[in-house]
Amino acid sequence: MIDIFALATAVKAAQQLTPGLYHLEGKVYRATRTRRGVVKVERLLQPGPRGGNARFVPDYSTTRQALADEHKLTKEAAEAYGKEHGLCAACGRLLTDPVSVARGIGPVCLKYFS
Repeated sequence: MIDIFALATAVKAAQQLTPGLYHLEGKVYRATRTRRGVVKVERLLQPGPRGGNARFVPDYSTTRQALADEHKLTKEAAEAYGKEHGLCAACGRLLTDPVSVARGIGPVCLKYFS
């Protein structure tokens, strides 16, 4: 059963977030602002046993209440995540280029951290 009060509190807390990437409890979250001005929080979902790309899925858990600016994903944390999982933390794509695998982040997403 969904706790409506907890969900409403989580949504209200998410509205305070600055759009960007966050890292909390070993998971990567992406906060974006919709055209209506609502902040949407998505969690990076690992690919299944067949591999492939990861994807961002809506996250309605109460974990999003805990997201704050101190949990912003840094370049170093994104690289460490990429090296550990073989996925780009910013977009969820599988890292295949040897340079990107060694760095832990793809060349396009690297620009967003510079």
